[in-house]
Amino acid sequence: MTQPNATPTLSTLQNSDPRFAVGHASPPKNDISRSRALLANFEWNVKEFDVSIHTEVFVSCDGHPFDEDDKKTNWRVCAWEKSVNEEQAGSVVLHKCGNAKEARALVNAVIESGMTFADDGISLVLHSERDYEQAKAELAFLKENLSELSASDIDAFYQRVAELSHAIEIWESIQTEPGFTIAKDSNITPQELAQSGFVMKDFKFYPSNFSEVKKRVELHVKNGTLNDSFVILDVSTSNKRIYSFDRCPF
Repeated sequence: MTQPNATPTLSTLQNSDPRFAVGHASPPKNDISRSRALLANFEWNVKEFDVSIHTEVFVSCDGHPFDEDDKKTNWRVCAWEKSVNEEQAGSVVLHKCGNAKEARALVNAVIESGMTFADDGISLVLHSERDYEQAKAELAFLKENLSELSASDIDAFYQRVAELSHAIEIWESIQTEPGFTIAKDSNITPQELAQSGFVMKDFKFYPSNFSEVKKRVELHVKNGTLNDSFVILDVSTSNKRIYSFDRCPF
């Protein structure tokens, strides 16, 4: 049993609320506060999680993607870290875990805590049906009142319309289609997917329509958001949507 003043451990996080299971709905506000309190004193055994430089937290392991969890090894929680002091940005290991359950429980605790990560290029994310309805109402209002805008407001108008439209599209994608995962040996990063406008939820990426995925990546290569082109293939199984991303050597 955890002592009153003991440092929170991974088992504390796992047992704090059964809704930390993968794919469950987000907890209410009092559980968010409790999760934040636990994470504030959690002892990361490799590198401390820092919301000022980490844009995303995710589970990683060794093994074939089609293997069962018990056949995979080296379970760990990783994060994408922004460039600091001109060092190259990339993934870092935060915590080495004993199994898949521990790793996923910790990542879900971070996600469901509602903590705001460093800016990852996605300025607006909808978390509920209410957010979705409010975003649609705001978008409709803005479009109806376009003629009343002054010249000085037009740039802010188009930026907000783009933010709302993207957030609405992502929400609708999450509600209507399965997300995709990245095939083993792919060399696109979650950070590059985020830069291309994809959002990760429960370890899957959205939007996930294959033609839309290709179109988005190509667009962001053309506008310079992505430095490299990718050959994208659909390697899905009968029950999993999986895409491979091979970086072009030219």
